Amino acid sequence: MIEDLQRVLGEISDKVAARKINERELEDRLLELIGSELENKQYDESSWLRAFSDAEGNNERAKALYVKYRLRRMKDQVARRQMESNAQLAAQSKEILVNNFKELDNKVGSFANNLLILAVLLLILVSGFVFVIGF
Repeated sequence: MIEDLQRVLGEISDKVAARKINERELEDRLLELIGSELENKQYDESSWLRAFSDAEGNNERAKALYVKYRLRRMKDQVARRQMESNAQLAAQSKEILVNNFKELDNKVGSFANNLLILAVLLLILVSGFVFVIGF
């Protein structure tokens, strides 16, 4: 039992570590994109305005704040897309489950009907057999 608990905790720990690595890799990629935006002076307007305002006109400070604000904004966009994708997958999964349940229900219903017909035929057969034998 303790070994099972240790195994489960190890699996959870591995998943958490993998998730953290993925998040860091995503952040690194986003930072590269932000660096490219800064280099090409193609700023996200709302992030730049917030950074420039908070930096009180200091361009170097505004650039540093821009990285922070833009990273947060990009992470939010990624999270929103993931949520939308998850919601879409959940809806598709629900539809598949409902369709499978309906199909199963139809099969069970058909099976029950066939079983009832078989029981009636068996009853008729047994009744006829009993009548012929004279019981």
